[in-house]
Amino acid sequence: MTHRPVRRSQLIDFKDAAAGHDGILSDPNKLLFIKPCKPAEIEFYESATKHPKIQYYMSTFLGQVAFAQDVSDSVSTALLRNAGTHLVTPHSANAQNPSTAAESWTPSNRKIDSNLGIVLENVVAELKQPNVLDVKLGSRLWADDAPAAKRQRLDEVAAVTTSKPLGFRIAGMKTYMGPKSAGQVGFDPRGFQVYDKEYGRSLNVDTVKEGFRKFFFVPNGGITTKFSRRLIRRFLDDLRGLQEALENEESRMYSSSLLLVYEGDGSQLQQDFQKEKEVLGRYHESEPAPDLNGYLDHSAPRDESNGHRDQSQSHHDPSNGHHDPSNSHHDPTPPSNGHTSQQDPTDEDSDLSDSENPLPKVWALKMIDFAHAEWTPGQGPDENVLHGIRNVIEILDALLDP
Repeated sequence: MTHRPVRRSQLIDFKDAAAGHDGILSDPNKLLFIKPCKPAEIEFYESATKHPKIQYYMSTFLGQVAFAQDVSDSVSTALLRNAGTHLVTPHSANAQNPSTAAESWTPSNRKIDSNLGIVLENVVAELKQPNVLDVKLGSRLWADDAPAAKRQRLDEVAAVTTSKPLGFRIAGMKTYMGPKSAGQVGFDPRGFQVYDKEYGRSLNVDTVKEGFRKFFFVPNGGITTKFSRRLIRRFLDDLRGLQEALENEESRMYSSSLLLVYEGDGSQLQQDFQKEKEVLGRYHESEPAPDLNGYLDHSAPRDESNGHRDQSQSHHDPSNGHHDPSNSHHDPTPPSNGHTSQQDPTDEDSDLSDSENPLPKVWALKMIDFAHAEWTPGQGPDENVLHGIRNVIEILDALLDP
């Protein structure tokens, strides 16, 4: 097997982001998500191994990139499968020591001036036409080290958007509108309708629900109402699991986001759901279906007529509204054959690379953007973030109402 470093010129622009920084890259096989960052964000991802209930909802951390002008630029830890060629990170004496990089507070949606990059799994890699929604969390968007001018500017943005009253705002989203939309006025060359940050800022407490409706109900992309409602229920299940995880941790995550993605091609989505049904049919009651967040929904049966879960068989205790981790598919223990665990998706021993894995990727919920995140023992849960998550849950619940 051949091992060699990757040059920056070998990377390509990442096209599937709905918001965030400029300068995001990927590999030619689109398995990796590489973005400029500061050392603090890498340190947070590394420290998340001690917080598995939160790590479960984070993209798989694969390493880091030290960008330079010479040919020694290489991806740390991440292995890129490409016709038998893999990439590894030699710990070169010439590589920049991340701790020496200049640290300064940087708001999101700008290009970070850094030769350091974080390497994560590309959560949309298996989706044919990924619909993507970025939800910025928090009423307060600045960390304690933010300069006064930044605090004032971000407070002003929060005050005139849904960030202040609801604890979140839509930072950006894109939805696939079908092949006939490709290149047409108002759509990108691939047929996506793109909603930028100004769209999210234009929404208020009365209209923000419509933004989520546009994300989930996309008939032009071939997605039926039945499938839209099914996806919403799946995201709700994950959001409640994330809520519980955060309620039992002590952290502060300023200017972090929720990332919601799902298959936006209606025909592909229908095929994926059909394949799920076939796979589930192969399991006997004595052999539970695989525990794969994002691949299939094997939780409690739901009444399709009204879109709500059958509470008599739910993982959520209806008496107190809390998640029962002892009986939940949100168990932070890495699943046996799903890549939502913290494993290298291109590792030869990884179940994700196993061609026998029969399950299609359908959707994913992740927390992202941890440039201003830290664990804060003794300070209690992050109510700033939780406020936004609870309101997102309330809105998605409302979308299921008849």
